[in-house]
Amino acid sequence: MKILKHGDTVKEVTCKHCGCVFQYCENDIKTRRFLAAPFTKYDLDYTWSDVVDCPECKSCIILSDLQSDFLKTLEDESKSKKEKKNSFIENLKVYKRKEKES
Repeated sequence: MKILKHGDTVKEVTCKHCGCVFQYCENDIKTRRFLAAPFTKYDLDYTWSDVVDCPECKSCIILSDLQSDFLKTLEDESKSKKEKKNSFIENLKVYKRKEKES
């Protein structure tokens, strides 16, 4: 196999604890489980996050919170369903008004 063009696989992050600026790649990312606080309305008491460890102070740097992403998806789906339902109800009301007028 031959690489024709290298992709953008290296990313940069700054540690909020010690200020170290470092680069990481996909192989450096770990998924860890954390106690979620405060508890969400879905009663998920733990959250999973993609993290990297700072090479200087060994602090855990959260790259993405998988639970927050999941909850946002649930909320977006819920809003979409409500909008569709409201749209259907409005269309039904318009249809009934037209029916009464006829």
